Amino acid sequence: MTRLRGMTLAELIVTISIVLLGLSAVFVNIHHRPSQGAGELARQVANELRNMRKAAMTSGNPRAFCIPTGNATSPIAQSYYTLRGHGKTLPRAVTDTRRQCPGTYLFVGLFGSTPETISSLVHSSPSYPPVSPAEPPFQAAVWMNPVVRDFAFIFLPDGSLATNDLPHDSRGNSYIVIADGLDFASAGPPGGTATMGSNPPPYFKLTAVNSCYTLKLASSGAVSLMRGLPSADPALTVDPTPAAVPSLPPAPPPTLSGVNTAPVVDRINASPLGNPANLPFETTVSPDGRVSLTMFAYDNDGDDLTYKFTSSALDGTPPGKFTYLTATRKLQYPRYSAVGQARADWVPPADVPLGARFDLNATVTDESNESVTSGGTVTVSVRVQEDGTIAFDSNGDIWTMHGDGTLPANKTRGGGSNSWPDISPDGKRIVFVSDRPLEYRNMMTNTNVNLSVKRIYTMNLDGTNVEALTNVDGSTPAKLAATKDSIDDCPCWSPNGSKVAFARTNGASTKIQIVNADGSWHRHDIDDGTAPSWSRVDQPGNKNLIYEKSGVIWQSDQDGNSSSLIPGPSASKPVWSPDGSRILYVKGGLMECKANGSGPIIKFAGGNARVAFKPKGTHFVGVNGGAPVLYTDPGLGSAASSTPFNPPALNGTFGGSLSWALAR
Repeated sequence: MTRLRGMTLAELIVTISIVLLGLSAVFVNIHHRPSQGAGELARQVANELRNMRKAAMTSGNPRAFCIPTGNATSPIAQSYYTLRGHGKTLPRAVTDTRRQCPGTYLFVGLFGSTPETISSLVHSSPSYPPVSPAEPPFQAAVWMNPVVRDFAFIFLPDGSLATNDLPHDSRGNSYIVIADGLDFASAGPPGGTATMGSNPPPYFKLTAVNSCYTLKLASSGAVSLMRGLPSADPALTVDPTPAAVPSLPPAPPPTLSGVNTAPVVDRINASPLGNPANLPFETTVSPDGRVSLTMFAYDNDGDDLTYKFTSSALDGTPPGKFTYLTATRKLQYPRYSAVGQARADWVPPADVPLGARFDLNATVTDESNESVTSGGTVTVSVRVQEDGTIAFDSNGDIWTMHGDGTLPANKTRGGGSNSWPDISPDGKRIVFVSDRPLEYRNMMTNTNVNLSVKRIYTMNLDGTNVEALTNVDGSTPAKLAATKDSIDDCPCWSPNGSKVAFARTNGASTKIQIVNADGSWHRHDIDDGTAPSWSRVDQPGNKNLIYEKSGVIWQSDQDGNSSSLIPGPSASKPVWSPDGSRILYVKGGLMECKANGSGPIIKFAGGNARVAFKPKGTHFVGVNGGAPVLYTDPGLGSAASSTPFNPPALNGTFGGSLSWALAR
């Protein structure tokens, strides 16, 4: 992001000073003074250019070497300055060559008997050099704001060179000529726009060509120094003893203002995401979870910024701990961006009580040691609680929301019809079903066929890193293969997240399968059935899997030793309670029974979805009348009652499965 602002008084003074310096180079009649200044200055400028290229590549932001032009009216100068900054740039150092190397002059342009490609001083700020489509094009005039009309050689973070539309040859090389001698022709000092063409402008002549030095700047950023001009031109006059020309007093060198402006903290983003409607916005985290922070800040002076994060408890609790993701405490700047970023993770203190609240802030400091600390709307307020994350399917996509029903987020956004999500025990991955297109290799015809069949996939909680757990033709090494006609459905994680159970249909047969979490085969054909649920507490006989089979709830161990548990008809979508003492299932509404199937009782009427228990606490979430409902669970044998809840408003109805895990 680039910030454009009006010029401050300090900036205006600097800019006017540079312009006056350029004008002084134009309107002063100068005589030749023999010296070795050109060679000394050429070496100095070459080192300056190389160091600036190195600084651009190290810092990740452009650096520029600039020659004042008298508001683009002259290619002659007796000074140069440098630019730095991330988005808003200011001159950082001005070198007056009249004092260091008397009698030397800098020229930008081309010298030779054959004209090359010449561009004017009307700065159109092209995108040069090209950048990849994923990045915004570099705009010299925008980056150089407010100084845009002086000659600028800009080194980019990849080491390449950009200019603000300067003369260059057919290979993209630009040139700086440094000479000891200059004499104006009888036409007098230049007036109006002037460019360096194939010959020097007609109103002056070089008087010591043998004392010239040329710096060639390649588009790649390479800098080379040579003695003399790039190629000899008969039109150049070699006159070692020109007639003396009266000179005017030189203009005073420009000075840079010492005014410094404080840095600015623009915003702080937090994950898990808080509710942006609340300012200062608040996020929640479980006692063993973490909050990831990204702070955005900038400095109007273009200074590099350092940072630190701090936390404070509002009730005397220890402040928690930050982990920084980079070795240095300097803000990182995306390519050509004026806004830097810093990241850190925060974890609550040990044994933190539920309900504890913390404020997380960031402090940034500029190179003048001026600091500012975030506050108000950019403070992150953290509340420790056991809300966690709920996953559900709706309208063919997998969604997540906070445990209180806020901030729904679509995690699949198309790509076939997606359903039956289950969050892993560590809260980091979601396993789900999708019929997104697959490419199947037909070995009979030796052709590829696109299929849309249900397969098991996993993804990160934020929807990234989607991977197929099962594949069609066995072409993926170590993956459980399936025929092109088989259908996979209803996955669930094992208690430690190392395995996934699911239902596979082949023709008229649907059987429970088990695969390792990486998709490799573990156990197949446990029993006929669908909609498995895996107890996170060991059950008698290790019969930890329950599932639906012909309208009856069955239980089984991993070796397929099974028995009926809950009679039908029409019993479906069973799920274990977190402590393994109860089972909730659908049968004319949401039902509950003991782990051995006894004592059935209706929890609420109208329920038709696979519910999800809160991992810790006395709540579960279900679907009633096509909408999610949060219920208070008074325990075994008691009907549940609805609890205030803020479920998302979506077009369409919720699907047949929910899952709940703590935020990590």
